[in-house]
Amino acid sequence: MIVTYNWLKEYVDFSLSPQDLRVRLTQMGPEVVSVTPVGIHEDNKDKIILSQVVEVTSHPKLAHLRVVKLDTLKDGVLVTNSGAVEKGDFVVWAKPGALLGGVTVGEKNFSGTVSKGMLIAKEHLGLEQKSSDIWILGKDKKTVNEVFGVYAEPDYRIEIELTANRSDCLSVIGIAREIAAMLDLPLKLPEIRENYPLLKEEPDITIQERKLCPRYSGRILRGVKILPSPAWMARRLEICGIRSINNVVDATNYVLLEFGHPTHAFDLDRLEGKKIIVRRAQDGEKLTTLDGETHTLNEDVLVIADEKRAVALAGIMGGENTEILDQTTHVLLESAFFDPISVRQTAKRYGIRTESSYRFERTADYGITVTVLQRLTQLIGLTVGEMQVSSIRDEYPVPFKEKGISLSTEFVNSYLGLDLETDEVEKYLSRLGMTIMKSLDNGCEVRVPSFRSDISRPVDLVEEIARVYGYNNIPTNLFKPPVDVEAMQKPQKFEYTLRPLVRNLGYTEVFNFSFTNEELLSRFGLNGESFISLRNPLSSDAAILRPYLTPQLIETLDRNIRRTYRESFLFYELGKTFLKRSGKVEEWEKSCLGLLRYGPGEDVYTITAEVERLVNIQGNWVIDVLPADVAFLHPLNSARFEVNGMLLGFAGEIHPDVVDAFEFRYPAYVAEIDLQVLESLRKPLARLEDIPIMPPVPRDISVVVDRALPGRKLMNAIKQAHPLIRQVEFTDVYVGPQLPEGKKSVTFSFLVQEKDKTLTDEEANAIRDEVVQLLKKEFGAELR
Repeated sequence: MIVTYNWLKEYVDFSLSPQDLRVRLTQMGPEVVSVTPVGIHEDNKDKIILSQVVEVTSHPKLAHLRVVKLDTLKDGVLVTNSGAVEKGDFVVWAKPGALLGGVTVGEKNFSGTVSKGMLIAKEHLGLEQKSSDIWILGKDKKTVNEVFGVYAEPDYRIEIELTANRSDCLSVIGIAREIAAMLDLPLKLPEIRENYPLLKEEPDITIQERKLCPRYSGRILRGVKILPSPAWMARRLEICGIRSINNVVDATNYVLLEFGHPTHAFDLDRLEGKKIIVRRAQDGEKLTTLDGETHTLNEDVLVIADEKRAVALAGIMGGENTEILDQTTHVLLESAFFDPISVRQTAKRYGIRTESSYRFERTADYGITVTVLQRLTQLIGLTVGEMQVSSIRDEYPVPFKEKGISLSTEFVNSYLGLDLETDEVEKYLSRLGMTIMKSLDNGCEVRVPSFRSDISRPVDLVEEIARVYGYNNIPTNLFKPPVDVEAMQKPQKFEYTLRPLVRNLGYTEVFNFSFTNEELLSRFGLNGESFISLRNPLSSDAAILRPYLTPQLIETLDRNIRRTYRESFLFYELGKTFLKRSGKVEEWEKSCLGLLRYGPGEDVYTITAEVERLVNIQGNWVIDVLPADVAFLHPLNSARFEVNGMLLGFAGEIHPDVVDAFEFRYPAYVAEIDLQVLESLRKPLARLEDIPIMPPVPRDISVVVDRALPGRKLMNAIKQAHPLIRQVEFTDVYVGPQLPEGKKSVTFSFLVQEKDKTLTDEEANAIRDEVVQLLKKEFGAELR
């Protein structure tokens, strides 16, 4: 989200400097990631000059460069690579000594021609994020002076990073509201006045899908003129990364940035039947959007249509068939509320990401559709002058009910460790735009405004109070453990000690219910034969005791991917699983540890190594890695683990069919470990030994064995072949025409080491020969 410092000050009269504002706003929640100077500030006031080109010639030696003389530069020239500049153009000259983006402009010699400074682009003044050429303002002096005066005004571009739940801050007014609450200052909203001749007609609006579009407001404007936007509006849009197009389109974009609510303008004369119909698309229906792309639609897509065809993807982008053209004179304005899930699914299906879809996906403010239309009309009227407007048609059959929450002052203080009075609680909430419906003996009833879709519980209000009170002002209290570890039962104690080990691997704990449903399990290829069903479930979504942790871990991953913009997740869960086997339920109630890794760069080896690490923490055990037969795992990229003859668990890549069903961008990797088995592997602390000071002797061995023989069995046998073998590593495997059918060659390296002497080659070779004989005896291995 990008705003400007001066724009914010129009709504809140604060005195903080841009840098102080950055610190204070970040402390409150919205993270300010950058503050960039815009325009011409005091230190550059006499060093950046509007100038007119008096002569343009080619560089005498460098064909791709041109030499420019300016009316303000009497002694010298400038060198530029711009091919667009002409005699009579007004350009912007940065003198030597000007500071642009932290770099001081100087003189530069281009093969004998000295450039005294440089001709600059808008991006050098922070007016655009990326410019394609130098800034050429035109040839008309009066117009140029007016535009340059506006664009040169000193300001600051403020970039803010928001979490997905704070859709209320996706606007200049939203950020201004935060500042007003932080500093306890009044919020000044734009004053909207309408003095236009009123049309007798109203927009013809029909909503067929009320669940996907519960509110649609529209207004007709007649006598509109399509003109360039005022310089002040175009400048603000460009600073925020939006290209100026014309007065009508720019007004819709300006309102979007100002209020955070998307709108759209249709050419009324190009709407068949002059009607707006909000409906589902027909299978195979086509729509060419404003970006020139043609999309084939289906019934899952919500569209805005006229009498005959789709004219917009609802909440995402309009169609070319009704776009505003230079000759447009009659306009229909739209301001609506669209279902966030519907918008997100459509945007994802067609790969379209717009400022509108970004806001609707996060839940727009359903309460301001009419206000936004009035403001949009006012902005268009600033340039059009005389026009006629209709009354606003507001299709809103079932109004949203604003949320009411009862909040106890004692509840607030218990969470924050403070001693606030009820009137203080009410004051902090009022500053955030909450309405106090009723004061109670020890609390209040609060009505949450429509722009705060993220607030639904008393604890949400506690967080808001903490933000305004100031996290830095909340006193620090030492944490007192809520549990007595020594009083725990043995399994609980083991889980308590296991948690920090898993957290240290980077995982975040999640909690899911032990109940699940057959629909979810079927997506993972699990059938109902081994399920344990509840006799009287609370709902169909909780009718089965979960047989594995993995399905709900994947479901948790899916929710987090959809609600955040992170690409990597590491989750773990400690919980029970239930499988029916031989008719005995209790025998297969297990406490398990589930691990999940997701993101770019993840692989099965990482999660397998972490399972081995958790085992090795319990003691020095040999782990047998065997093929896994788990329905939701990739058959060629998974394994089960056995230790000391017991089944420990499994790990592997989630089956591609499951990944595709959830529309994940990357593969996911999971592991499940039986905690009872893991706990049984705990060994008493071993006696510490001195680290050997004598150097180890390396040896290699290559043997030919059956292709089906797991390499892990060979490795374990080598480890146990002799007490002086310290380290065994797999180095290579070969399958090819030089070997008999059904055979493979496996190579291992290992170290042999004595405590008090260096082994000779003969002694090391003798140990190697013992290894060969053991492998030959156990596995029929032949030395290669």
